[in-house]
Amino acid sequence: MKGRAVLALALLGVGAFTSSAWAHDPAEQPLRDGTTFLPFPAESEQAVQFLTVVASANHKGFAIRVAVITREHDLDEYTAYWRRPRAYARLLGGELAPGYTKQLLVVMPNGFGLSKPTHSAYGLLQPITIGTGNDALLAAAQTAVERLAAARGIFISAPKVTTPAQQASHDRLVIVLASLAALAGLVVLSAWRRRRSPR
Repeated sequence: MKGRAVLALALLGVGAFTSSAWAHDPAEQPLRDGTTFLPFPAESEQAVQFLTVVASANHKGFAIRVAVITREHDLDEYTAYWRRPRAYARLLGGELAPGYTKQLLVVMPNGFGLSKPTHSAYGLLQPITIGTGNDALLAAAQTAVERLAAARGIFISAPKVTTPAQQASHDRLVIVLASLAALAGLVVLSAWRRRRSPR
């Protein structure tokens, strides 16, 4: 139940990529409504951990919103900002104002961008390696949020979470084990009855 509660809390802050016409910038509306923009389903364990860390950071008082951009197509009409995370972070931060004026983090395969950049903040992010693939981007984004929050005295540790797929697999395993245990009990009971029956 704890894993499900953590998952539900984290998913409240995720904005899904859609082709709706409310904004030319696909990340703008999701980040007005929530704390993250992911252009892909948040189905992996890494995705859930990332969302949980962002939710925890905001809950503990470190306001931050995060846009993860995996490819040029994710930017729709803003493709000129592809592989320019710093410039895009400033643009997107301006789009979110005045409704949201705190820190915004953009993560692209080639680096990070902040809407309110400081030399020290970029110094914290510089050593983070961004690997290949969605989970690698999410892992880098998670590390970035943890380091930025820690610099403000807010320490976050990613909890062990359970995705819906993992929970379903666990439930099936429990059913199988329970069935095997019940079968074993029947076998033992049958053998005991045979031994006690008169010959």
